[in-house]
Formats: sequence, C-alpha cells, structure tokens
Amino acid sequence: IQIPYGVPVDHELIADIVKWRMQTIRAGGKRERPAARAREAMPADIKELLDQQQLFEAYEERPPYQKNDYLRWILSAKKEETRQKRLHQMLEELREGDVYMGRAYMKKKRRNP
Repeated sequence: IQIPYGVPVDHELIADIVKWRMQTIRAGGKRERPAARAREAMPADIKELLDQQQLFEAYEERPPYQKNDYLRWILSAKKEETRQKRLHQMLEELREGDVYMGRAYMKKKRRNP
C-alpha cells in the first residue's frame, strides 16, 4: 500500500486491510504468486549463431529470466529487420558481458558453501 504525502490517512481503511490480512493468515491463506512464465525454446538459428560466434557459453551463464527475456524479445519482433537488430544487440551484450537489455549488469558471484 502506498499513501502519498500530503493526503489524509484513512485509518479505518488501513484497519480493515489489516483485519482482512490477519483473517487470511489465520485461515492458512497465502498471497498468490503470479504463475511462472513459460520458458521459450531456443530457435535453431539463434543457437547456431551463438555457437558460430562462440557465445553460447556466455548465454548459458545468464540467469534463466534473462535468457527467456532475450528470446521473447527477439521472437516478438514483427519485422525481420527488428528481429535482426535485437539479435545483434543480444550478441553484443553477451560479448561485453556487463550489459543486459541496454543496462549495466553485474554477474552474481556464487558463494562457496
């Protein structure tokens, strides 16, 4: 819940929300999480291009959500020209290693147990 500054707080509404939440917790109800997005299958031409440019390993090191986002983004292009631009951007970002969808990206380091 977000209450903007300068707006009077409706204490009754907040009390009702808290009561409702307490009832759902007591009833064993949990907040529903959104369904996970389906994983996109790797198209053969993109796999072949990643292999040719020796970037498949860099692609595989990315988190699942990034791999899925890249494929959805590329495959959703309506024009072939747009698809190729997006594919080229993904390849460049994989080559650079510190960029994801035009933004800075820092690969998380795994901790040793």
